[in-house]
Amino acid sequence: MHIKHGLIVYEDYARMLVRGLKKRELRSYRTNIRGNIGIIANSRLYGIVSLTDVEGPYEARELLEYYDYHRVKPNVLLERFGNKSIRVRKVEPVVAFEEPIPIRIKRGARIRVRLDLDIKLNNI
Repeated sequence: MHIKHGLIVYEDYARMLVRGLKKRELRSYRTNIRGNIGIIANSRLYGIVSLTDVEGPYEARELLEYYDYHRVKPNVLLERFGNKSIRVRKVEPVVAFEEPIPIRIKRGARIRVRLDLDIKLNNI
């Protein structure tokens, strides 16, 4: 499987995304990327999800009742996004690695990265 894109998230969110416990990722910017992307935290690849759709824009208040999907605590959601427009990325888990894979990312990368990884997966 070839992975061209990665999304940098907090470690707790990385674990939830690749296991399907967090079904939505919230960002303030748009993207045209769809398909398989790597989920990265602390320079480690936790797994792969399929980014299936992006919805929005929404306001933070509109997303408070959907905690079970995005898993962002209400106070964090309101503080982090304030009055910014939020785009909701729908993701589905593809694979969660038992042990995250250390990877090199370009210095300064904070949100998303271009990857060029060929990953051999069993049973896929």
